[in-house]
Amino acid sequence: ETYYNIKNEKYFYIELKNRFGSAKNPKIKLINMRGDKEKIISKSTLQILNEKISKNKQVLILINRRGYAPLTLCSSCGYGIKCNNCDIKLVFHKKKDKLICHHCGLEQGLISVCSNCKKKGTIISIGFGIEKVTEEVQNYFNNEKIVSLSSDTFKNKTFAKILKDIEEGSIKIIIGTQIVSKGFNFQKLDSVFVLDFDMWSNNADIRTNEKIFQLAQQVSGRTSRGDKTGEVFIQTYDLDNPLLKYLIDYKRNEFYNNELILRKNANLPPYTKLIAILLTSKNIQNIQNTSMKIKKLLGLLKEIKVFGPTPAPIEYIKNEYRYRILIKTNHPQLVQS
Repeated sequence: ETYYNIKNEKYFYIELKNRFGSAKNPKIKLINMRGDKEKIISKSTLQILNEKISKNKQVLILINRRGYAPLTLCSSCGYGIKCNNCDIKLVFHKKKDKLICHHCGLEQGLISVCSNCKKKGTIISIGFGIEKVTEEVQNYFNNEKIVSLSSDTFKNKTFAKILKDIEEGSIKIIIGTQIVSKGFNFQKLDSVFVLDFDMWSNNADIRTNEKIFQLAQQVSGRTSRGDKTGEVFIQTYDLDNPLLKYLIDYKRNEFYNNELILRKNANLPPYTKLIAILLTSKNIQNIQNTSMKIKKLLGLLKEIKVFGPTPAPIEYIKNEYRYRILIKTNHPQLVQS
């Protein structure tokens, strides 16, 4: 939407065509995961990591998921352990040995018996987060100094010391979530490895593509900070993803122009205006009745389209039900009023 406003001269635009000083754009390369099914770190990635570490290079591994595993379920009946306060699965955090809700903060201990089918010893963890990645990397490179950075491990008292160690190069392997993707100037950082690129698109937000593009560009910018050209390696099963082509070739404007075409064809912002009304209540009957009344009132306005009401993507958070009404209009002043 910002790019659209630039093209229509609503915003004044100053373009920075080069990186600071002698810095060059890093080379972005894809690592084909199709031969490494169910692996967190592919054989190719491990081989490249070995080469980098053996040459005393510093690397950053990005995994944008907190905890150890995002899903804990029963291998017998498939029942996933949910939060009692929210309509969302609990995430296993191995360091705390607890299941944690990332929305309300609920913590509970691991269970040995499935609450659904009552079978014992069938509870397993599925998927991987930063804790599991760190565990695997430590198993491969147990003699190297490794640091793991996420909102769970971030502590002001120790962070300054960690930053100093990274800047001096004594830490060779940095493993981090999105928290390390921007703003840091690691002069000695040689390479960036993105492990979970394919998972980033698991989102219903219309801005998902541009958010993925921005995050990938931001984390790529952690390398090639000085006069040496760094490298970025992206693990993916989806080798034909057009986003990756734009990233590899540094075709930012082409990406935005193509995104605008998609938005225009679907009549989405910036070619129309969307506003979401989110209703919350502890009583589901209340929220359903109220949302229908609001829809009826909005239906009196001919200049807008009303969608819903429907349950929000996460229907239940912190013991409250959530319903959403979406308004679409080509009359921005009407939406603002």
